Amino acid sequence: MKKTNPKKSQSSPVFVLVGPMVESFDLARWAHRFFMKDDAVVFVGVDSGVKPLIQSGLPVSFAVGDWDSLSQPKKWLEGLSHV
Repeated sequence: MKKTNPKKSQSSPVFVLVGPMVESFDLARWAHRFFMKDDAVVFVGVDSGVKPLIQSGLPVSFAVGDWDSLSQPKKWLEGLSHV
């Protein structure tokens, strides 16, 4: 009888940044080191966390929030998929 290997689980890491964070440069350096090794990473900005995520130069896949803590939300959300 031939043994078969179970299917590998397909999963993608999701990076969610919530609220204020350290400098955007530090965020980008940290994220590139830990997350950019995989092309399937999804970066999600939550509320004011969308600003440093954009400033870091990382690809923002989605943004979610009520934007009450984000100054000039239209500026930061322009061109982004957001709820």
